[in-house]
Amino acid sequence: MKRAWLLAVVVVAGCESAPPPEPPREPIAEIREKMADHPDDLSLRYALAREQEQKGLLEAASLNYGIVANELPPKRYTRAMLAFGRVELALGRDVSARRAFEAVLAVPPENETSTTTNPDYREAAIRLAPLLLAAERWAEIEALHKRFMDELGGDEEEWPIRY
Repeated sequence: MKRAWLLAVVVVAGCESAPPPEPPREPIAEIREKMADHPDDLSLRYALAREQEQKGLLEAASLNYGIVANELPPKRYTRAMLAFGRVELALGRDVSARRAFEAVLAVPPENETSTTTNPDYREAAIRLAPLLLAAERWAEIEALHKRFMDELGGDEEEWPIRY
């Protein structure tokens, strides 16, 4: 009888399964939790904005991209301002988007090849051109097209305006 009881205890104890895994955490929640400890960390705020943009939370993404872009040294970085402009454009805020894309294009290149190797410049030009067209800013469109082709390594196929 003692053997049967011992065998039953071993079998029951051995049949227990591991606890179920925790459900995956939402990336936005994880980033916000980290930001609680590091509220001034611009890389965390940028990561949050990217997640928000991917999830379609454009107002929140715009706010966070805008904070990052404005906290970075002016005329030094392109990516956050480009992302801000892209979200502003998606929200229909053409003036704000235009200013953001112009700010990207105003960033001096790090070296002679960075305007062709950094795709942010080309994307900013491609997104800016239709905004200039809508505002009938013909001289600026021509100058941007020339820069796109000559300096930014653009291709006529990519250019959004057909003549």
